[in-house]
Amino acid sequence: MKTKKNRVLVVGTLPSSLINFRAHLLEEIKRKGCSIIAMASKADAEEVRQIENVVDFYVDYDVERMV
Repeated sequence: MKTKKNRVLVVGTLPSSLINFRAHLLEEIKRKGCSIIAMASKADAEEVRQIENVVDFYVDYDVERMV
């Protein structure tokens, strides 16, 4: 029987917050056997590379900020 891997979705507005503040948490979640999908807004190529080193799948999305 095939076991399903738990999936975790992490949504942030800034890619840097996923890298700088949540990378250790994401690594620990992944170490526990979960698949991680991360979302953030307007990541550049280097940020995408860094995020994809930690998570299984990255999605960039638009955030409309209101002042």
